[in-house]
Amino acid sequence: MNVLATLLLLCLPASGAITESKALKGVLIDDRGQSKEAAFLERGLKKIAQSGTAKILEERRNRLGPVLVRFAKLDTSTVAFSGAHGNTDIHQATMTVNVNEEVLKSSHSFVETLAHELYGHGILLKEKVYEDADIGHTIYNEGWALALGAIIALEAGEPIDEEYRIDAITASTRAYAAEVMFLDSKEARIEFSLEEAKDPAKAIKARLNEIKRRRKSVEERRQDSLVWRQRLEHFTKVHRLDPAQVKELYDSVDATLNVTLPDQKAMLETAEKHLKSVLDYFKEPEGQLWVERMKELSRTDYLRNVAKMFAIMGLRLQELRAALPAAPAVVEAPPKTIGWAELDEMTAKDLVENPGHWKGVPPPSGRRAEPWVLP
Repeated sequence: MNVLATLLLLCLPASGAITESKALKGVLIDDRGQSKEAAFLERGLKKIAQSGTAKILEERRNRLGPVLVRFAKLDTSTVAFSGAHGNTDIHQATMTVNVNEEVLKSSHSFVETLAHELYGHGILLKEKVYEDADIGHTIYNEGWALALGAIIALEAGEPIDEEYRIDAITASTRAYAAEVMFLDSKEARIEFSLEEAKDPAKAIKARLNEIKRRRKSVEERRQDSLVWRQRLEHFTKVHRLDPAQVKELYDSVDATLNVTLPDQKAMLETAEKHLKSVLDYFKEPEGQLWVERMKELSRTDYLRNVAKMFAIMGLRLQELRAALPAAPAVVEAPPKTIGWAELDEMTAKDLVENPGHWKGVPPPSGRRAEPWVLP
């Protein structure tokens, strides 16, 4: 055992042998008595070390002291700062990154998870102690970790979990902040971007307006989906089109009408109630003090720098995702499937040749439905 591991052994929450990573300085590995776990973690750290972004952040991470990484059985419903894949504990004598042991069974997002915790939460949560910054009340705690996890994994040639929050970060800070309000509502908390922290009450009112916009999006997409379904029924029933050729379109429309839109409508209702309760809280003495703390935080150089880096991360994600190779073409099996564009062409043609077929069916609206995610 090397000197660093020996000196720290007495104050580490270890359950097995501790070794220092050969790939990243100051990172200790707890194998929990399973050498294969140490090897797995070391491979992940070696991958991370290949990332240009990780190399840039190494000095910053090292200034915060050593960190222990290990697999752990996580109860993600109760562990602070936990997600499906991992969490970071800054309250131990040595900061500890726990990776959900379930990742061992499916390592798809392993490198992304490790980078998410090590360079995301591992930097910001530790720095907030030294900077006396309420970073946990901003969108950057989780947003920074999400962005860095994805960037470092992609730079290392590893896969990531594509999800709507990554899409939002890639779009803009404003788009990501809008998505955060749904997570906040479920967990009864509130997080702001730098701009929002300057005037929290104004930010909440803006989010309530965003809810109105999204309600319009839900309704317009519901109307469009009903029209698409009527078109599908017309061609399968009147023109005897083989339903197998449009099964994917039917499934997509039905999923939108029966699952996606009802879920989004419920999310909006929950978020609206939460945001209105936050506005009421801001009127109370405790809430007024909280608002002042956020305004003070918005004036710090630390938060300005974090916000600036977060915007840069969004641009880097755009570059990396745009450079990903296209998915291999799928060889179509008979019967030939029909896509949305072809269905649109069939409809336009039939409207001219058989206008009587379309009595009672709403014509195409000619407008683009309000998008769900902010552009």
